[in-house]
Amino acid sequence: MSDYYIEKENRKMEQDGIEFFEQFFPTLQSNVPPHIHNAVEMLFIVKGDFRVFSGDEEYLVKEGGAVLFRSSTIHRVYPLNAGNRYYVLKLKPSFIVDFSSKEHGASYLLSLALHNENAKTVWTEEECRCNGINASVTRLFEEAAENNYCSDIAVRICAAEIILALLRDTEKQNNRQREIVQNENLIRRIYDAVMYINRHYAEEITAESCSNHVFLSYSYFSRNFKQITGRTFRDYLMMTRINHAEKALVSSEKPITEIASDCGFNSVSYFIAMYKKLKGITPSTFRNIMKG
Repeated sequence: MSDYYIEKENRKMEQDGIEFFEQFFPTLQSNVPPHIHNAVEMLFIVKGDFRVFSGDEEYLVKEGGAVLFRSSTIHRVYPLNAGNRYYVLKLKPSFIVDFSSKEHGASYLLSLALHNENAKTVWTEEECRCNGINASVTRLFEEAAENNYCSDIAVRICAAEIILALLRDTEKQNNRQREIVQNENLIRRIYDAVMYINRHYAEEITAESCSNHVFLSYSYFSRNFKQITGRTFRDYLMMTRINHAEKALVSSEKPITEIASDCGFNSVSYFIAMYKKLKGITPSTFRNIMKG
């Protein structure tokens, strides 16, 4: 999925941290092309079945089921029948943190907002019925449609109920992840490391300097960073730099040499080589595609 677009957050998402709508597919040719965004996105299948791609994984999501796209994960959706539809709920990562305590917010955010190859992505119709997700989704859209007094509060409560169900199911899914989540101090430090990378990706940072920043030994930091995020420090840093470079390719007219430098690459040739390795095309080709 090398050809994709970066979806910008609309005004409602920026202001409220939440967006929801219904997506309808009148024909089989209708689809959601590969894209990426910062928001956490959930789909709730109302009618029909869908082929869903998240990162490098493919899933079949049946009617009544749900799928979770974590922040900054490339994803696309194809209906298997004409007339299929689903509900979409998108949340800014900060929405999750605001609903939780300072003690546990980082672990919740890592579980739902940060892509991990072992994390649960799809819920069946039975799971959504048993954990209450489908009931909460129905109430959310009913409150939004009726727009009664305090409906805005009711919508946010329903969204929080959905987050709660997803978190508890995700926590049950993997014993190792459960053991890690119990170590809240470690989770907070790895989360701080992720935020540190996102702030300083353009600088000369290393796993050692990052481990020092969060007061962990290099070996302990490296081992747990990969276990929690699903990527090594080096891979995560490279992914972050490439993602920021890609945004610049789309949103600015800066030359590629300047973008490479701005995103922490010492050599434009190395930037081009790494971009092509990760995305399958060169930066200039991507920019040309996006410009049409």
